[in-house]
Amino acid sequence: MAVTLQHVKDYLRIDTDDEDEMLEIMLAAAKESLEQAGVPESEKALYKVAVFLHVSMHYENRNPEKKMDGYDQVFINIIPKLKDGL
Repeated sequence: MAVTLQHVKDYLRIDTDDEDEMLEIMLAAAKESLEQAGVPESEKALYKVAVFLHVSMHYENRNPEKKMDGYDQVFINIIPKLKDGL
């Protein structure tokens, strides 16, 4: 099953629909980011974790002054593992 908006909302523990449009954009951006890195959409758990991580790091760190280096590094480290599993 592909990662859906509802999966993202469950992961982030969001109960309202107030931010659905923004979350849909972040979800699409996460999938696009992985695709541009050579990782096609997948049913693998690690792919889903990468999508959740990408969305959560942008959702929870919307302050442009805040550094996201730790999140970015984890996301970057997942990509080769997903590529190796193709």
